[in-house]
Amino acid sequence: MGKTILQELAGFAAELGAEAGRMAGNAFGTAEVSAKSDGSEVTSADLAVQDMLTRRILERHPDHAIVAEERLSPDTVPPDPGRAPYCWVIDPIDGTRNYARRFPVFATSIAVMEHGTPVVGVIRWHHTGQLFVATADGPAELDGVSLQASLRPLDTNLLVGAQLGAHHATQDVVVPWLRRWAVRNLGATAIHLALVASGGLDIAYAKDCRIWDMAAGALLIERAGGACTDLDGGALFPVDMASCAEANYPFFAGGPQAHPALLEQLAKHVRNHR
Repeated sequence: MGKTILQELAGFAAELGAEAGRMAGNAFGTAEVSAKSDGSEVTSADLAVQDMLTRRILERHPDHAIVAEERLSPDTVPPDPGRAPYCWVIDPIDGTRNYARRFPVFATSIAVMEHGTPVVGVIRWHHTGQLFVATADGPAELDGVSLQASLRPLDTNLLVGAQLGAHHATQDVVVPWLRRWAVRNLGATAIHLALVASGGLDIAYAKDCRIWDMAAGALLIERAGGACTDLDGGALFPVDMASCAEANYPFFAGGPQAHPALLEQLAKHVRNHR
């Protein structure tokens, strides 16, 4: 039996992730760092990896659209994301701040969207070399081995991935968790999501998140038996591909037992603080 179109796209995305890892690794510690208009950091490696990804995608699939974290180069004009049959959503280096400071936790996240929903998701954690892959018609896998999201219930010693910072929007929710569970912030949302899919984290939460941070990871979690929803428990997808690059996508992700229970607690917290 031949490969499905999604399996072919996933294989190509995995090749791109590996190449992105080689490029990022070669420039680790030497990439130039500059500030974007919003004050966040970008490195020369982010731009070089993204240019490679967009070039190779359009060479093979000129009718596919691309939505990416960094601004596309002026000579790259992909099709309209709202009209193309597939749209690639890419984060060339998730964890740019880590990467810029030589903290070796960063990844490349690649999703392929169809009608506003991820149907291929690939995350490559470059320092470990781990490759997470999922398609909408197959399992989530880590280096070819099927994944299962954590089955731990809420009342056990959970390991939680969450954005943290002195002025971060998640603080009011996460601070009480610090007294109950082990909370981690790796500085790379895509890695948090990949770890939920593999059971390395029981849950993950983010209030500030862009489509390129979460599209691939959300599919991984779904295909691994977990759930990734908005903060009210609603579906994150489909999204409007014409405007998704400007939107914020808060999410709450976890295994099939912890996710609904903690989502109920989160809703109660929101009600009590209105």
